[in-house]
Amino acid sequence: MCCIRRLAVLPPAEEVSDAALLDRFITARDEQAFTALVKRHGAMVLQACWRILGNGAHAEDAFQATFLVLARKAAAVQPREALAAWLYGVARRVALKTRAARIRYHETGPLLEVPADRRADPLAELSARELLTIIDEEVQRLPERYRLPLILCCLNGRSLEEAARQLGWTAGSVKGRLERGRARLHDRLVRRGLTLSAALAAVEVSRATASAAVLAGLVIRTIPDALAFGAGQGMVTSVSTSAAALAGRVVKAMALPRLAMAAALVLTTAALGAGIALHSKSPEPAARAQDSSPRADLAALQEPIQHPPGPFGDPSDVPIDVRGQVLDPHGKPLAGAELYVGYSVRRFVSRAMPENALAGPEPYPRRVTTGADGRFQFRFATSELDPRVLDDARPAVMAIAAGYGPEWAEIGRSAVGELKLQLVDDLPVSGRVLDPDRRPVAGAKLVVQAIYSASADELTRFLKGDKDGWAPRCWKGPLPGNAPTIMTDADGRWRCGGLGRDRIVAFALDGPRLPRTFLKVASRPGEEAFPVSHVHGPAFDYLAPRVRTLRGAVRDQATHNPIAGVTVSIRPGNATVRAGPDGQFEILDYFNEVGYGLVAQAEDGQGYFAGQACVREQAGAAELTQDLFLVRGIALSGRVTNHSTGKPPKAAMVEYYPLSSNQHSRRISCANMIPASTAAVHPDGSYSLVVLPGPGVIGVVASPREDYAVADVMNKEWAECMQQQRALGSRYKSSELDPCVSIAMGLGQPGALHINKYHALALINPPEEAQSRALDLPLRTAQTLQGTVLGRHRPSASVMMVGAFPGSGGPTANR
Repeated sequence: MCCIRRLAVLPPAEEVSDAALLDRFITARDEQAFTALVKRHGAMVLQACWRILGNGAHAEDAFQATFLVLARKAAAVQPREALAAWLYGVARRVALKTRAARIRYHETGPLLEVPADRRADPLAELSARELLTIIDEEVQRLPERYRLPLILCCLNGRSLEEAARQLGWTAGSVKGRLERGRARLHDRLVRRGLTLSAALAAVEVSRATASAAVLAGLVIRTIPDALAFGAGQGMVTSVSTSAAALAGRVVKAMALPRLAMAAALVLTTAALGAGIALHSKSPEPAARAQDSSPRADLAALQEPIQHPPGPFGDPSDVPIDVRGQVLDPHGKPLAGAELYVGYSVRRFVSRAMPENALAGPEPYPRRVTTGADGRFQFRFATSELDPRVLDDARPAVMAIAAGYGPEWAEIGRSAVGELKLQLVDDLPVSGRVLDPDRRPVAGAKLVVQAIYSASADELTRFLKGDKDGWAPRCWKGPLPGNAPTIMTDADGRWRCGGLGRDRIVAFALDGPRLPRTFLKVASRPGEEAFPVSHVHGPAFDYLAPRVRTLRGAVRDQATHNPIAGVTVSIRPGNATVRAGPDGQFEILDYFNEVGYGLVAQAEDGQGYFAGQACVREQAGAAELTQDLFLVRGIALSGRVTNHSTGKPPKAAMVEYYPLSSNQHSRRISCANMIPASTAAVHPDGSYSLVVLPGPGVIGVVASPREDYAVADVMNKEWAECMQQQRALGSRYKSSELDPCVSIAMGLGQPGALHINKYHALALINPPEEAQSRALDLPLRTAQTLQGTVLGRHRPSASVMMVGAFPGSGGPTANR
């Protein structure tokens, strides 16, 4: 009866992940789970053995030995999701050990070999096996998060969906890591004179060498003895004696590292107890030569079998399981509600959404729809989200349904508990957009920037102007399931529903002859406006102020030739345009009694510093003109990567500032804390910008900020820099918690740069005659600090922790 009950509740093995099957085998010695794993990965293991040993009895022995080892050492597979890579590594080790034994025997006696297929070309077979051996070597050298999808999809022939199900990842994570892994493997193969296409073609050919009949027979013969071997019982002898002996040697080899570690710990403890300080220096690991000789094989066998590291080298790749229930405003389960993953902040958005962020017809893909009981369950990873938005937001799950206002919940980076998302009653908001002469503006666009939710009392106090304690929950970005933009009709009217009652919504407004404007609207009935808090009511007319045009051209300082493609923005203000092919630009802004500041920033690779110019007010003038002149500099390029993983950040910017002692800074005109030059880091980690001769500082800000540690300035080079700045009489104070350096802001004007907002920093001092320079900038992974706050020896709740948060530019607080 127990067996029947278990079979009734367990899903089919082909629908279960490797980790779940492995857990079932470890905890209950489930024969069906073990059989499913052998069938699932048997072809991969046999092919890995054949590539080293050839298609014969030796490869079959290595196959059987590999699964005997799994039956005995299943609990050693950590993490469970990495089973495929673990089996792949064990199979290669077992095959290499077998080949080494054959080589030793060949030195004193004949080398027995299964007769080869007379129809095959021995030279062609040898070349193919050499190629496949190279592929195996290079795949084995890849980081685990790339190796796993390559093994499953490229070497084992699994589809993206099958690989995702076996690994317990999302299909998007598998696809992204597979593409990055293929790119890395291609680079490695090119260095060895091969191409990825030829390699994958050879893999496809090799996959056909192990017939289904041979593999099925091996599986049937292997499973009974593997289960007995794993349980420490007498074997059925369906496997060969050599396979059983080989598995026993491998199991002993796997125990050696643990015994060595335990012995070292005992010796170290004894030495410390005796007051003896032990110092040891490990030699730097030398690069291994690409040697396919027997000596190289034997040397490789001296290494213990290593358990692969976790497949999630990046915390954002860890899958998050989300489950819960959606309720209607009356607390009843709601069927057909849609679930989305987006972003949440706990305060007003400090800046607009990054340019092009959340662009496209569906910025948030629908994850799942609730069933008849209102329940839902799905999985995602934060690597699927925009890292730039995550700088000041956290992942959140939102539920929406027609006729209701949405509800959302902030989630962390691990599995969350049961979510209860209760939707609210809706109150659509609407309005008209009018030009300064009160004529309707057709074709204006409104985009939801954020939705704020608070209690009714908190919202009332805020709308009356009391902002003390105002900390609403905030959904950042457009409303999921709706069109990203709302267009005004011929009468300038617009309407937006599905936002919820008693909410504040932030809109961005753009339109013909309208500079970008931000509006806040309260979905509270009975009020036309809330003038104290500068919030509009649920139905209102927006009367646009009068605007004026600023025209000009962006030119080279030395030649006065036009520069195309330069971004021109206005300060203060929100308008940004791009210079045309002739360098001309035209920008709109509201009338300003004190004038305007224009800033020009060149694109990556154009070779210019940023430039700035002031436009003086001319009373009553509808148009103002001002040209911008940019200066060329020394080209600086390099790569930004994680020091530990070698992986580029998902998004990052590189900035350059000249130090205050740099006399060449008078050549450039940027000011107001604008970097002298900036560059976005490309997907491969490369960047390119320009610098001045003389002393300067290069900084990297990576996204998401919390993934990376703050730049290390506790070294001799930075200590000397700070000492020189003090000697020059810098007026800007610097402390260990908030270090800053004195910089030149343009035209020789001084400024202070707070350097704790950067994840990587470097001091440079190129000579005046330099044409170009190269500089790589390493990042460090941030470490999480955890602890308990005690009040009179008891844990205290609701205590605010304040500290320097990596990349925040200053202190941050967490409760």
